[in-house]
Amino acid sequence: MITQGNGKMAWLAALLGVWLLAHLPALTQPPLDEHCWRQTDTAGVARNFAEESADIRYPRIDMRMQHTGVTGMEFPAFNYLLFLLNLLLGFAHWHGRLLSLVLGTVGLLFLFGLTRREFGFKAALFSVATLATSRLFFYYARNIQPDVTMVSSAIGCLYFISRYKETSAWRDYVASVSLLSLACLIKIPAAVTLLPWVLILGRQRVLGLLRPGPVLVLALVGVAPAVGWYLHAEHLNTAYGLGQYFYGKLGVSETLEFLKIGGFWRQLFFAAFAPKPISLPITVLSVLGVVVLARRGEWWVPGWLAAVFFFLIVFANKSYAHNYYALPQTPALAVMTGVGAAFAWDWLSQRHKALPVAMVVVLAGSMVGNLLVRVLPAYELLDAEFVRLEAVADATIPRQDLIVTNLDGAPVMLYFAHRKGWSVPTSEILDPARVAQLRSQGARHILMRIPNGTTPPSITGAELAYSDASFAVYHLP
Repeated sequence: MITQGNGKMAWLAALLGVWLLAHLPALTQPPLDEHCWRQTDTAGVARNFAEESADIRYPRIDMRMQHTGVTGMEFPAFNYLLFLLNLLLGFAHWHGRLLSLVLGTVGLLFLFGLTRREFGFKAALFSVATLATSRLFFYYARNIQPDVTMVSSAIGCLYFISRYKETSAWRDYVASVSLLSLACLIKIPAAVTLLPWVLILGRQRVLGLLRPGPVLVLALVGVAPAVGWYLHAEHLNTAYGLGQYFYGKLGVSETLEFLKIGGFWRQLFFAAFAPKPISLPITVLSVLGVVVLARRGEWWVPGWLAAVFFFLIVFANKSYAHNYYALPQTPALAVMTGVGAAFAWDWLSQRHKALPVAMVVVLAGSMVGNLLVRVLPAYELLDAEFVRLEAVADATIPRQDLIVTNLDGAPVMLYFAHRKGWSVPTSEILDPARVAQLRSQGARHILMRIPNGTTPPSITGAELAYSDASFAVYHLP
């Protein structure tokens, strides 16, 4: 039975222990699973901090073409922490997974603290269980990406503002504002956390903050760093000739077109949990949670979800909808589910003592099944041959030479080859005019992934220097 006695924290410890153990089997995988392009881009920036410059103001990417690699991007906090971790432990491809897992665990602790303060122990425990088994949070908490770090920072921001509502302690206010700033620096969508931040405080407390001290802290600690960084990032894009991935600015007609993209609603509306029958118990409890929250006048949770959803449909790039765009929704959905589950537990307990236990069994089955159905397939390596690329490159290509790879705009081959340069479609490598252009821009070699067992193609203007069953290396004389 879930109680609030002396052993109540053992439930949380057991839950987090299972969460950590469940990640161990695939923790040391190289970043060659789903979204490997984003993972290798992140890890490449961290490695370049170690090998080129540790100045966090000037992050460098591998897919730099003929440029220096310096680019404007979201604040590389995660990348820099990974750089420091590699300095401490020595370089390994999987250290980014370890870092993400640790920061995701911190986010779960923040969620527990926030939900327990606002809704009690049972709601907090159910919320943590729900977020921990969310297909997005579970999977991306072991990916070399900054998204879970951003979500954890946003949850921490709300946790400390909830504390401040009761304590009026400056340390809680400053901690909340600082984490809000960090979340926005890491990922722009975190700015929507301001809505639940305001709603948690309530009208009177917000008006009470309209004094020089609190306003100055919010401006200097919460807003100025993020605004300053993104202005700096835009300057880097212009000054160094490389752009990174930012959200577009869509008009009404473009947004309506974006909504027509196949799978958009599956991606972004309740995408935190698998849109499968196995997730039905979670969905039912989350809807119940909304009803309970509405009756209590606790609008900050559905407001949080609505704010994230609005941001995504208005500002997300209209040409694609990566599923991790929906990650900021997961903590709000988890709180809804936790509140609904706690209410259902109390209601069922009044009917028969076995009923809440049965509910937990069904809910746990739904959560575990969710992971088995939707997460495990994503662990499959997309191309395990890439782990050999550095050895292939070291045997044929000087480390300082720029290369061209044929992965159509993804930096994966560049990262594993430990080289810099271009990533283009194979069709461009087979185009003599394009090859001549790349040569004139500084490319000295072509590193191709060829279909297993096939003969390397003949490339006009390039000399075949090496080939095996998977790769071919050409020199550009």
